[in-house]
Amino acid sequence: MRYIMSYKWPDKDPDETIDYNIDWSRFLGSDTISSVSWFIDAANGTKTAVSATDVVNGLQFVQSSNTTTVATTRLAQGTNNIRYRVTCQITTAGGLTLNDLYSNQSKREVGIHNGIQLSRAC
Repeated sequence: MRYIMSYKWPDKDPDETIDYNIDWSRFLGSDTISSVSWFIDAANGTKTAVSATDVVNGLQFVQSSNTTTVATTRLAQGTNNIRYRVTCQITTAGGLTLNDLYSNQSKREVGIHNGIQLSRAC
């Protein structure tokens, strides 16, 4: 089964540090999130796994947290007029692996335009 989520996160200024939430509940049924991984694409398009304080192409992954149904990332920095792609991947207690998807890729587009414009990773 393929899950496609394409929501828009509110704009983010490069000077802000903001949490972004992804509510997976409508896709989980009675299953729950057991782990979450985050990825930011490098400038050359390489999908890069991130952990606390990693900076990829100017966008900083500060931290991640989750409940049984919601994944959260905290992002900082960023460069005006740069487009980023962020991926959230969850593994469920039932053994499923799900990605938030943008277009036909396992990515969420994040762009900066007079502040950072992040597409919501549902």
